[in-house]
Amino acid sequence: MLNTVKNIKEKNLKVLLRADLNLPLHEGKILDYTRLDALKPTINYLLNQNQKIAICSHLGRPKGEKNLKLSLKILIPFLEKRLGVKVKFFEDILSENLDNELMLLQQNEIILLENIRFYKEEKENSNEFAQKISSQFDIFVNDAFGVSHRSHASNVAVAQLLPSYAGLLMENEIKNLEKIRIGTASKTPLTLIVGGAKMKTKTPVIKEYLDHAKNILIGGALANTFLKAQNIDVGKSLFEKEEIKEAKKILDLAKMSKTKIILPVDFVTQNTETKEILNKTIQEIKSQDCIYDIGGNTIEVYDKIIKKSKTIIFNGPLGLYVEKEFEKGTKEIFKSIKDSKAESFLGGGDTVDALHDYNFEFSDFTHVSTGGGAMLTYLEGKKLPAVQVLLKK
Repeated sequence: MLNTVKNIKEKNLKVLLRADLNLPLHEGKILDYTRLDALKPTINYLLNQNQKIAICSHLGRPKGEKNLKLSLKILIPFLEKRLGVKVKFFEDILSENLDNELMLLQQNEIILLENIRFYKEEKENSNEFAQKISSQFDIFVNDAFGVSHRSHASNVAVAQLLPSYAGLLMENEIKNLEKIRIGTASKTPLTLIVGGAKMKTKTPVIKEYLDHAKNILIGGALANTFLKAQNIDVGKSLFEKEEIKEAKKILDLAKMSKTKIILPVDFVTQNTETKEILNKTIQEIKSQDCIYDIGGNTIEVYDKIIKKSKTIIFNGPLGLYVEKEFEKGTKEIFKSIKDSKAESFLGGGDTVDALHDYNFEFSDFTHVSTGGGAMLTYLEGKKLPAVQVLLKK
């Protein structure tokens, strides 16, 4: 059982709060506020307990070097507006002055620390680095579910040095995902819908759900690799040559399981020479065609399966959702899930982005996860290092 912030007894403590503020930015504007808004309940809870908060997070991949283009300072006005607090920026988490700054915080004031990945020791999960960080704080709170599958200094090593608690976001993620984790009693029949491009991140969970899911529906560029594994021509479409062998193995395993892997029967394609966009069956794909979305017949097939499902897991868009011409597949399947009577669990950065683009509400679904990789890792039945250190001893 998680040790949560609800178990903190004392007040006026100096709190290191690990958050996931790795928000999508474009020309100085935040494209998606999901992770920031999800942090608000924990911030409010701690402030109501008169705790003194310093937020620790990362942005992008600075590779252990200071890169001002990835400075968290740019987030200050957005944090102040969305969280309703005054935010003070502090550049060096190792500075001894941080302790004084924490003590000087007034009501509804918090500190935002500079990008923790500016320090190479972060990704090394350095215990020495964690000791320097933890010396400034009384307790540690982790609300960064999105990076909980990583063993880093700011979410694992620090948690082993301070009294540590899960934030309300973290608690909510684990509570909901536990309902569909391998080995738990999900409502059946269960349907897993997997899209996106990269096989490597999706195949472990596909394998785990063989015999547990009644159907696994495939879309996105992922489907192209499975089609190539069956010697089906996909024209100039994106696929992963190095993963064809793995795709064949999964298709063979599925034949020996109780699970059906269902691939698209038609697609929205664009000719790379004429730029003509057409809906085509598998047999109609030509050498100059690029597959960009699932087609109308596939949408109907998937919709019928969704209607009969009691539990649905969705991770990864089913086409090039950012282009209007190729958004229909993902959009219609979202609608099918929303209109179904099934419990629905959605996750992944592109999935959340698509939900916003199409104006779906998170309340349309049982649970929308703030973590893509973390969600998949958890559903595989693996232990998340940053969650393990938050369990009650």
